[in-house]
Amino acid sequence: MILTSCKGDKKETLDKATDSVEEKIEVIDTIPKTRTLTVDDRNEASALLTNLMLTIEAKNFVSLMVSAGLTNRLFLEKGPFTVFTPSYIAFEKIPKEKMKVLLDFKNKKDLKTLINSHIIKGNFDTATLKNSIDENGGTFTFKAISGATLSASLNGDKIVIKDKNGIAAQLEESDVICSNGVFHLMSAVLGLD
Repeated sequence: MILTSCKGDKKETLDKATDSVEEKIEVIDTIPKTRTLTVDDRNEASALLTNLMLTIEAKNFVSLMVSAGLTNRLFLEKGPFTVFTPSYIAFEKIPKEKMKVLLDFKNKKDLKTLINSHIIKGNFDTATLKNSIDENGGTFTFKAISGATLSASLNGDKIVIKDKNGIAAQLEESDVICSNGVFHLMSAVLGLD
């Protein structure tokens, strides 16, 4: 901005410039505040990985997926996949030494196996799981991408997923539908030795 004027006009021009700056500040102050995403927001048609990243309870699982280099499957592949996602509280129950070993780059293969022990090919929402449990005499057995055998059963009206070591995880928040599958939050981490 170039200011050329006589003595009296200079102050008036500066006053106008100051008014313009103040108006711009007012516009900046009117930016709308962010809001917390609801389950309905997350259920919009987007990939599993996107929805997992938007879910605070899944933060540790997503972080481990990134460390293991396993994000492309849930973001790019068509699926459908079902992800039994341990909540961050489930990860807090794992001893720190065990987590340190898992996060060691030398153990990346074990970390991949752990993550893939929570991912199943196919779309298993709660209705499908309950029907399969009923049709199979109370226990439905299936394989994770890692090759691990998992079983689903009911404890009252809650679905419980169990691994070969007997670790049982109850589904807490279920049926977050995504464009390439579904995920459920659960109370424990499966596949730990």
